[in-house]
Amino acid sequence: MKTLKQKLAACIYTQRGNWRNQEYLYSSKGVVALRGNDDFDELENKHLYVLACLSAEGLSKTSTISIRTELEEAKVQGYLDLLCDLDYAEAKGDDYQATDEGARLMHETGIQMLDAVLFDAKREVKEAQDLRDSLDGR
Repeated sequence: MKTLKQKLAACIYTQRGNWRNQEYLYSSKGVVALRGNDDFDELENKHLYVLACLSAEGLSKTSTISIRTELEEAKVQGYLDLLCDLDYAEAKGDDYQATDEGARLMHETGIQMLDAVLFDAKREVKEAQDLRDSLDGR
């Protein structure tokens, strides 16, 4: 059974096709980077999908990460190499896993994304309610 941190990380890499989610990921990554993680801001979203996959799934082979993230295996290997160089991921034989620091940064990024989603959802609900109230003459 996945922990809440793993479920949050899974939300990041499994919803990557949603453009709005990509915007949330990009801006949330920037907020986390401002907290003293400068090199984190240099990563592309695709690096974060790989790191999120490692954070959610644990020890994984490059081929498995490729399937889960729907990214080419050769590119996944390149993303893993950089993540390892930055100490956000580590190799364990032929497998990879997120380091504690990598998992922590993905968790912080996920929380920032959720906060942004909730903020926007509340604004959209208020706009809809205001429009509905106007139509009712309230």
